Amino acid sequence: MAAGPWEGSGVEALGADGLPVMLDSSEFVGALVEVEKRDLARYEASLTSLDDEARELVEIELIPRQRSHVAGLTAMLLLLAA
Repeated sequence: MAAGPWEGSGVEALGADGLPVMLDSSEFVGALVEVEKRDLARYEASLTSLDDEARELVEIELIPRQRSHVAGLTAMLLLLAA
């Protein structure tokens, strides 16, 4: 079974009662930033193995959107830390 996007991020953490652990806003956004950075790295690493059409989609659409998303979440995290 493939790892889910949140695996290892802390977002999926469960308490002793089996219920999700509530993270504060900065922890949650920080976890989101890490997941999004990891996904960005995956997009970038995949470029050499893709055919031309898929590579174009990833380079022109997905990577710029992912970078923008990481930047927005990082800015939100900075505001929460202030």
